Amino acid sequence: MKAKVLCREFPWYNMELPVVKMNYDKVLLQAEDERISFDLSQVEILPENNEDKLLINHRDLLKIKLNRGVKVVFYTALLEAIKDELGVEMKELLLLKDEFRVVRKGIWEKKLLMLVNAKTPLEAIIIGRNFGNTFDITILEPSAGEFLDLSSHNIKALESQLQDIEKLIEVYKKAAHSLLFNSVGTGEREGKLLQEG
Repeated sequence: MKAKVLCREFPWYNMELPVVKMNYDKVLLQAEDERISFDLSQVEILPENNEDKLLINHRDLLKIKLNRGVKVVFYTALLEAIKDELGVEMKELLLLKDEFRVVRKGIWEKKLLMLVNAKTPLEAIIIGRNFGNTFDITILEPSAGEFLDLSSHNIKALESQLQDIEKLIEVYKKAAHSLLFNSVGTGEREGKLLQEG
C-alpha cells in the first residue's frame, strides 16, 4: 500500500510513499531514511490489492488491534462473518472491547464486543493460528437488555479503574512535591516539573 502526501507544507508533497503502518486515524510512511507520521486527512491512500481496498473502505476495522502472528486477512474474515450473521454490510463499527490471549503455542483467541451499524450489538470470538489464513469465528448477538447490562458493568469497572489511577497520580505528585521541597539544592527544572504536574 502507498500513500500520496497532499499537504504542500511537507517536502514530500505529491510524492507516493510506502505505508509502513496504518491505524484508524494515522498512517506511518517511509520516506528515504526516515519514517513520518501523518493524519489520514493529510494523505491519499493508494490501494495495491483487494485487502488494501477493504481497509480503505472499512477503516473502522483498524480499531481492532492485530497482535503478532495475526495476518491482515483476519479483517476480511471478520467482515464476512458479520455480513453472514446480520445479512447486511458493516458500515460502522464501534469497538467496545478487544481482548487477545494465547491459548497454546501457535494458537490464539480474540474476543470482541462491538456495536455494528449503530444498532446491532455483537460479540465475536475468533480462534486462529499464528500467521494462518483461516479462522474459527463465532458471532453472538446479545439482546439489547444483555448488551446494556454488560455495558453498565463495564462502565462501572472502568470508572473504578479511573479512580484508582487518579489516586495514584496524586500519590506521585505528593511524592515529587515532598522530594523537591525536602531536598537541598532544588533546581529550576525540578520546580517547573512540579508546577506542570
